[in-house]
Amino acid sequence: MLKLNLLPSQEKKELKTAEMNQWFILFGGWLFFFLIIFILLCLSVYFYLSILVRAQNDLMEAQERHNKTQESAQFEKQIQEANQSVSQVYGLQKGLKSLTPVLEELVGLAPEGVSLTDFSYEKSFSRIELNGRALLREQFLIFQKKIEESPDFTDIDSPISNLLKQKDVDFVLSFKITQ
Repeated sequence: MLKLNLLPSQEKKELKTAEMNQWFILFGGWLFFFLIIFILLCLSVYFYLSILVRAQNDLMEAQERHNKTQESAQFEKQIQEANQSVSQVYGLQKGLKSLTPVLEELVGLAPEGVSLTDFSYEKSFSRIELNGRALLREQFLIFQKKIEESPDFTDIDSPISNLLKQKDVDFVLSFKITQ
């Protein structure tokens, strides 16, 4: 088949230009179509990623709140343990009889020249053992007599070794505290 183009050269150029315009329009249309598709894909990826980032931020905030809650729970547990310890100590102190007035009375009964060196208290028997030193035996005897006369003390036990020396008497007394 033979193709003959009998058109004048001016029309041939116009025809070729029109054909080229059609190709450019077709190519531009397809290019515009793919550009729109690409933009839509990019927008959907952008929105998808922004949703993921927001979800990750929310998850991190929830994790931080959880960590703070755990720390608060640990602090609360430590506070409760400390409160229990304080309650136990308070309970033990409540059950103890205050020995301060007893000590004050003993120091008040001690005459000049008598010093108290050791004090021990046996709670189960309400018994006190008192060690001390007196410059003279007479001072110790005065001290012992004052303790015997005091209504706060009973069952006074003074070993004979307390009376052996005339001077520098090391003594031991044991007695019960009356309730």
